[in-house]
Amino acid sequence: MPEKLTTTEFNKLDAYTKFPESRPGVILEIGPRMNTADAIFKDVKKKIEQGAVYVALDSKAENLRETKSEGKTNLILGDLRDLPFSDSSINEIWLINVFGLIEKKPKLDKDGKPLQRNIGGSIYPGIKDYVRELARVLKPGGKIVVGEYFTPRSHDPQILLKTNFGEYGLTAKIHLAGEDLDEYLQGLGASPAMKRFIASRMDSYFIELNSD
Repeated sequence: MPEKLTTTEFNKLDAYTKFPESRPGVILEIGPRMNTADAIFKDVKKKIEQGAVYVALDSKAENLRETKSEGKTNLILGDLRDLPFSDSSINEIWLINVFGLIEKKPKLDKDGKPLQRNIGGSIYPGIKDYVRELARVLKPGGKIVVGEYFTPRSHDPQILLKTNFGEYGLTAKIHLAGEDLDEYLQGLGASPAMKRFIASRMDSYFIELNSD
């Protein structure tokens, strides 16, 4: 693994300090593994081709190895609850099939305390911690895209739909399967086959969050 897999080097750095060549912006994707956003959505791919810097963050080194195999080099081993960037330093944040992995109820240890989950090393029900941290690093005028379409049925696939994003200075636009999800995916540049696959799953949804 490259030496970039450290939170110390990136600790609370402004993204533009770390990536001064990234005038078109910095795109942070959390938990991509091999299915990176630019491989699914032409909108992201185009921005990277125009000079935006792509950064992948995951709580597990083995997942980042999969991302590295797709040719990505800006890899960070980090915690979604404590993102290693300064306030208002990221243009776009993408989380695809990440939040749906949070279980409805946390498993408890022998003392009755929640065990750590694998979403950025944090625990449910700390959903507010995740959203608060995402809002903190997002630049004014930036956006967060959350997509869920491949969520294990043992988990809660619609956990974010119950969240009041206004508490964090974010405006939410929710796109549901069977409603306007297909149109939204088209706008992101998803292929016809991918649109059909995502929209065919009854629990699928995408949420676009914009900073106020």
